[in-house]
Amino acid sequence: MANVAGILETIGGGIGSMFGGLLGGNAADLARKRLIAAANTPGIDTRALTSEALSGMLGAIPAASSLGGQINQINTGQLA
Repeated sequence: MANVAGILETIGGGIGSMFGGLLGGNAADLARKRLIAAANTPGIDTRALTSEALSGMLGAIPAASSLGGQINQINTGQLA
């Protein structure tokens, strides 16, 4: 009877290893596909993006400065 239990354990272990191998292979394949997709992603032009962002910020300075002046006038009036 002990022999049968050992055989069943060996068979169960083999099935478990096979199932684990299939899952591991599937995960590795999925990771490989994601890496290939990332490598095929077009590059980012950081200079153009930085220039665009800075232009937007510089364009907002006059409006922000005007708003700050208005807030200062209101605060000065409330203090008086």
